[in-house]
Amino acid sequence: MSSPAGPLLDRLDTTVCVLTTAHAGAVAGCIVTYVTPASIQAERPRLVVLTSHENLTHDLLGASGVLALHPVARGQEDWVERFGFQSGREVDKFAGLAWEPGETGSPILAEALGWIEGRVLATMDCGDHTARLV
Repeated sequence: MSSPAGPLLDRLDTTVCVLTTAHAGAVAGCIVTYVTPASIQAERPRLVVLTSHENLTHDLLGASGVLALHPVARGQEDWVERFGFQSGREVDKFAGLAWEPGETGSPILAEALGWIEGRVLATMDCGDHTARLV
């Protein structure tokens, strides 16, 4: 993972996040509510994040194996509606948002409180979601 992760990791258990990914020129993002630290070693931070099988983001993440997580801050509640209540198959969720590709190519939202970017190390099917170790 890239970016200073310590303080951000401490917030993830109670924070709604926007997960973004990119593959073959397409970008996607969705709201994730299950993100949890999966390591106690600060020098090797790991996360587990779950994505719904119904989301375009889930499909692109499966193909790319890269993601960025952005905690939703106070005042960014519109991100929940933008990334959580509409389909990326039908609308461009990034329209009007400032972003740039991160190190992995995943979109980094310019107005984000912070972000964590990483590569998927392992996956596990969990029924209607997939757990990904990052």
